[in-house]
Amino acid sequence: MSTLDKVMQLKNQGQTDQQILNTLRQEGVSPREIMEAVSQSKIKTEINSQNPQQNQNTSNQSQNPSANQTGNSPQPGAYPAGQPNPTTQQTTSQQQNTPTQQIQSSYQPSTMSQNSGSPQNQQVPQQQNQYPYQQSTMSTQETQETQQQNPQQQTEEYSQYEDYQPPSDYRTQEYPEYQEGYPEYSTTGSTDLETINDIAEQVVEERTASIKRQIDLFRKFREEAALAIEKLNQRLTKIENNFNEMQMAIIKKIGDYGDSINNISKEMRATQESFSKVLDPLTENIRNLKKITKHK
Repeated sequence: MSTLDKVMQLKNQGQTDQQILNTLRQEGVSPREIMEAVSQSKIKTEINSQNPQQNQNTSNQSQNPSANQTGNSPQPGAYPAGQPNPTTQQTTSQQQNTPTQQIQSSYQPSTMSQNSGSPQNQQVPQQQNQYPYQQSTMSTQETQETQQQNPQQQTEEYSQYEDYQPPSDYRTQEYPEYQEGYPEYSTTGSTDLETINDIAEQVVEERTASIKRQIDLFRKFREEAALAIEKLNQRLTKIENNFNEMQMAIIKKIGDYGDSINNISKEMRATQESFSKVLDPLTENIRNLKKITKHK
C-alpha cells in the first residue's frame, strides 16, 4: 500500500493530520513523504467534492440512452418530399453551433466571470452545460437519420457546414483565458507543497535544536578531553625520562662506590705488606735481645 492510500484510509477513519503524521512516523515513513501525501490527499478530496453533480448526470444519461433516442427520433415519411424537413434544419443549425457551444461550455468559468453583472448571461451557460452529453447524442442520431432519408439535403448541409467559418477573434479571446486559468491551479498546488515543506523543515529544526546543542557540547568536551589527555601523556613521558636519568645516575654512583672500595682494599693490602716487611726484622731483633739478656 502506498503512502497516499494509507493517508486516505486514516482520513476516512477520522484521524487528524497530526495523528496521521505520528502513525506513519512510527511505521518508518519519512516526514517529507508524509507531508506530500497529505497535500495530495487534500487536492484529491477537493477535486472529488467539486465534481459530484457532473458524475451523477453522466451516470443517469448512460443508464437511459434509449429514452433520449426514442424521444428525439422523427418518424420516416412524416414530411413530404417537396417540403424541407425541420429536423434536418435543426440538425444543420446544431452542427454549425455544436463546436462553439461545446467550447463555450468548456470555457464557462472565464465567460461567467466576465458576464457576472447580467442575470440573462448567467442563465444561458447554465442551460447549455446541464446536458452536454445529451446534446451530442441527439445531434449524432439526427444526422444519421437525415443521411438515410435525404441524400441531396445531406450534400447541401455539408456544403453549408464547410462554408461555416468561426469568428476570427474567437480563439484569441477565449482560449488564452482557459490557458491562463489552468496554470493558476498548478501554481497553487506547487505553492502549497512548498509551504508544507517549509513548515515541516521548521518543525524538524525545532525538534532537533536540543539534540544539536547536546552534540556541540559533546564535541567541545571531546576536544577538551583530547587536549587534557595529550598533556598528561607529555607529563608522563617527562616523568619516565626523569626516572630513567635517575636510575642511570644511581647505577653510576654505585659503580663509583665499588671502584673506590676496590681501591681501598688494594691500599690496605699494600699497607699490610709494608707493615709485615717492617715488623719481621723488628721481631727478630727483639728475640735476639732476649737471648742476649738470658745469657748474661
